[in-house]
Amino acid sequence: MIRLLFLFYFSLFIISCSSSKKLNETIEETPHWLKEFPISQTHYIGIGLADKSKFPTDYIKIAQKNALQNLVSQIKVNISSQSQMVRMQKELNLKQDINSFIKIKTEDIIEGYEIIDTYTKGNEYWVYYSLNKELYNEIKVKKIEIATEKSKVLLQNALESSNLKNKYIYFVSALGELEPYINESFITDLNGREVNLKSEIISQFRSYMNNYLINSTKDKISIDLVYPKSKINFQLMHNNKPATNVAIDVISKSFDLNTISNQTDFKGFFSFSINKIKEIEIHHSIELALNFKTWLNEAHTSEFIKSLFEKITVPTFTFPIKINAPNFRISSTEKQYSNNSNRQDLLLATQDKLTSIGMKITESEDEAQLHIVINGETKKGSHIIGHKMYTSFLKMTFQIYDQKSHLIFSKTIDEIKGIQLSYEKSEINAYSKGKLIIKDQIIPEFFENL
Repeated sequence: MIRLLFLFYFSLFIISCSSSKKLNETIEETPHWLKEFPISQTHYIGIGLADKSKFPTDYIKIAQKNALQNLVSQIKVNISSQSQMVRMQKELNLKQDINSFIKIKTEDIIEGYEIIDTYTKGNEYWVYYSLNKELYNEIKVKKIEIATEKSKVLLQNALESSNLKNKYIYFVSALGELEPYINESFITDLNGREVNLKSEIISQFRSYMNNYLINSTKDKISIDLVYPKSKINFQLMHNNKPATNVAIDVISKSFDLNTISNQTDFKGFFSFSINKIKEIEIHHSIELALNFKTWLNEAHTSEFIKSLFEKITVPTFTFPIKINAPNFRISSTEKQYSNNSNRQDLLLATQDKLTSIGMKITESEDEAQLHIVINGETKKGSHIIGHKMYTSFLKMTFQIYDQKSHLIFSKTIDEIKGIQLSYEKSEINAYSKGKLIIKDQIIPEFFENL
């Protein structure tokens, strides 16, 4: 019996030891770099995780990407409030976060890291990356040297090229070469001068932009109000030479424009015409702005680089345009209940409205370019007996003729109703309403249809 008990307890002891050993082995299977994040004075460390159940086909790539992001986060990006990049960001009103952008670029260009270990547990897949700090700095310095030299060559090409489009693209490309290391100072020798290469590129690019000049082919630009569809010509110059194949935007709130040419021709000329005048005033202006969007898209694909150049002021030019208003001659026949009268209510209302918007009135048939003929005639309406209310109706025609007596505008308004305590007063009321219709409807409609 004692022997049996001994064997029983001895077996339990053996099993217990075996289980303890297996437990210890299971615990030891978890790598030390997961138990405690490694700290190294000589290496950057990156550890990444991916869930195999969520990403059954891409979990390895995702874990590697997360490990690389973790490694990059340890590479300090120090951008002080006094740094050139911060000044550039404020000056150009850039919306991008420079700090975040540089971290992203660091991830794109980082080299020299290696996989130290991987670990799988259930659906968890872990990756352990390491990057030698000294090796990283050596690679970075070498790449900056290469980028600097490439950028200097492109900048020199920009300064020497006589082709305006090529110059533009060279400037953009020169800064584009520095993009991965945009926070570095890039102090270098350029043609015997010590310069900050980023600042030099932007400064030279601004000089290039400031040398554009748009000239009107006429000392004073004017168009006719009635027939505004005349061609207006300009010439774009750069350093006193015609600038060819440059796109130009014509901006105006006052005119409906027809752009004849989308860009300058081989002599730097471009033209547009005014189809319609939206606002009836004597003095207007248009704004001409150079448009380099196509060149910029061709020069670089980086949204960051493109945003830098988009924020650099593009030359714009404002030109006054005078509207040549025609001389109007006005005549009217304003009858009272089919009888001739000396009334000039409609004539004076027309004259008042035209002069208020800068038009000229003349009594000379020879001086007038447009002749307005107004006919008004009232008729009596009903009389409500016992209420002392009288009604009159005004019929009004408003016609405009050009110098060749061609009818160019006609408007007839029937039965403009006036109600008052007598026929005389109701007629005055009808003519008062007719005056308002001329000012607020008929004359604006005429100019709208020009």
